[in-house]
Amino acid sequence: MRTRRVRANRLALQIGLASLIAGTSVWATHFVAMLAYDPQINHAFDLMRTAQSLLIVLTGIALSFHIASKGRGWIYVVASGTLLGLSISSMHYVGMSAYRVAGEVIHDHGFMVASVLLSAVFGCLTIHRLLHPTTRYCWMGGAFAMVLLTITVHFTGMAALEIRPDPSVQIPFQWVSDTVMGVIVMTVVLFLFLIGFGGFLIEIKIAEETRTLVRNAALFDSLTHLPNRANLQICLKEFAQDVTQNLKKPFAVLTIDIDRFRLINARMGNATGDAVLDEIASRLRCFALSEDFLARTSSDEFVLIKTGMSAQDSVDASARAIGDALTQPLELISGPLEVTVSIGSARCPHDAALPYDLLQKSQYAMKQAKADHDGKICHYDAVMDQKSREHDALVSDLRKALVNNQFFLNFQQQNDIRSRDVTGFEVLCRWRHPVRGLVPPSVFIPIAEDYGLIKNLGIWVLREACNEAVQWEHPYRIAVNVAPQQLSQPDFVDLVDDILATSGLSPERLELEITEASIIDDQTNVLAVMHRLKKRGISIAMDDFGTGYSSLAALQIFPFDKIKIDSSFIRDVYCDPQKAAIVRSTLLLGASLGIPVLAEGIENAAERDFLAQERCCEAQGFFFGHPMDRNDVRAITGYAAGLQQAG
Repeated sequence: MRTRRVRANRLALQIGLASLIAGTSVWATHFVAMLAYDPQINHAFDLMRTAQSLLIVLTGIALSFHIASKGRGWIYVVASGTLLGLSISSMHYVGMSAYRVAGEVIHDHGFMVASVLLSAVFGCLTIHRLLHPTTRYCWMGGAFAMVLLTITVHFTGMAALEIRPDPSVQIPFQWVSDTVMGVIVMTVVLFLFLIGFGGFLIEIKIAEETRTLVRNAALFDSLTHLPNRANLQICLKEFAQDVTQNLKKPFAVLTIDIDRFRLINARMGNATGDAVLDEIASRLRCFALSEDFLARTSSDEFVLIKTGMSAQDSVDASARAIGDALTQPLELISGPLEVTVSIGSARCPHDAALPYDLLQKSQYAMKQAKADHDGKICHYDAVMDQKSREHDALVSDLRKALVNNQFFLNFQQQNDIRSRDVTGFEVLCRWRHPVRGLVPPSVFIPIAEDYGLIKNLGIWVLREACNEAVQWEHPYRIAVNVAPQQLSQPDFVDLVDDILATSGLSPERLELEITEASIIDDQTNVLAVMHRLKKRGISIAMDDFGTGYSSLAALQIFPFDKIKIDSSFIRDVYCDPQKAAIVRSTLLLGASLGIPVLAEGIENAAERDFLAQERCCEAQGFFFGHPMDRNDVRAITGYAAGLQQAG
């Protein structure tokens, strides 16, 4: 709304200034021509009528330009152009009425009508050239049509004029002579032109300042005031062209990413996150020399172009120095904070010559550095290029997989740890690629999350799971994983309601599993979603407990119905004192909070016996059974084809 108001105010100012200059020019042209006309008898000018003629032309032109600003259709052209012509012709005849002579003034009505019609025609032509330019020089055609309009009206109007001298007609003393009128016209013109051109100079300055602000907003980051991604793309193109033309030495592109920055925002607040980014940007500036280029390209990512980097050793040394500087504790108002960074690099022209390829390869290297737990600096290589092509191909195939029915479900049973009776099933999504065969979930699930495909996939899994479970004769519980992106969907709860209503599955049989990653970004929204789901009777389990940064705090805030201990703590728990202590603590915590605990990943009897001794409620893992397909699970649950029941 404010933007529209500003634009409307600027448009009104521009129309006013244009009308002031155009109207004054036409008015001055008319009266200067009148002063040059000598009827050879006594004559003078009526100041009141002269002022009226000026007011008429200024107002008429302003209204004409206002109409033209409302649209480009023919009706706007005709209305605006006609009004423009009538304003100038009216100014002419009102101005002529201010011309008083010692005699009788007679007008030829034919010429008068012709002048008015011609003014409308040339007015429409003027507006049409301005509103519908075919070349960048069409404004000159509009200006020429305006000149023709002014000249045609004046000379046709003067042709209609006939003066018959009459000595008996007296010129009143209050009317002014040619000399005084000339001074008045020049004074008015000078005054109005100064106002008009002064206003235009102010408008030009404002426009330049506005363009500067818009350019800064488009090319610079508002927090760190560093160039942004769009600015980086322009700079990269120039750098690469200079290297290709041997105008500059080779350079390196370093992509620097702050590790786990999302957790800093979630746990310490956006203000602390902004302070971290500002301090990181300040430290990076120390490494950007006059010929280098530094930009912030995303929320937690920076890119530094280092010139003169022809050797890989130089690039690595620079990356290590940057890494050492950025990992020094940050002195914030809230206290010192340590962060780690991942750095990827690519060289021009060694690794790539095109700007987009350079940036992309530097980012691939950064992601590899982030995935490599042994080091935080990585340089792009050909092997990585092959991996990136395979990754891109996998992304493309994943987009088509849901449409082509390449996904299917497996079911892993959940058991009572003592009796080993089945208590429910967890749904596992599988992808059978037509060429690659079975693609592990650890490969395609992160890709689906990164590229926004997880929402549709998650809804498909939930719908298929409910449609399957409702047909079991035994009403076992069905557990379905929910991704963080699904919880952020405004209509997620409505989608769950629709799936339950369509399938006929009782809400009490559905358990949704969420991880800590699902709640750290927007705790308020997730908490509201969880309460809405629980009101419907749906259970919610905390998956992968113990692997996050604030699992205990999450249990205090969020209404979980179950805790699932991550399999990494269960493996060899019977002979690992540290794991045993973590598992015992979790079981005690669950008992004190009244939340049942399920252990994941039990693979042998020793692990099962340890958990049974520690009074764990439920378990799942290969010891109880491997994931089953649809037919195997139906053999356990019983199956009545076409049965639709509510639990």
